[in-house]
Amino acid sequence: MPLDGSELVAMDNVPGGGLAYLLRSFSPLRGNTVKLKVLDPAGRLVDQMEIARPLTVDNLEGLAAVARPDGAIRFYLIADDNFGFSEGRPTGQRTLLMAFDWRPRAKR
Repeated sequence: MPLDGSELVAMDNVPGGGLAYLLRSFSPLRGNTVKLKVLDPAGRLVDQMEIARPLTVDNLEGLAAVARPDGAIRFYLIADDNFGFSEGRPTGQRTLLMAFDWRPRAKR
């Protein structure tokens, strides 16, 4: 899977088959950008989402994919604050837990 200039920070199996990848990049102009990519069991990209400013975004680095009773997949994305300091200075990072529900196209 092409990383498009991003770093792979997490991945998980998608219930029912396939994989989900969490990618992250940073630029001084855009800040943090996070991409969630969903691949089918054959490795083809079936959907993706980008989170960037002005949306709430931070140093997201964890991913879990959980089946929902209605057939949707709930993706949990998490960021920690790295204890709030780096080299004795505040980082501005936050602890965040985000959840997004997604339905495979065949079930939409």
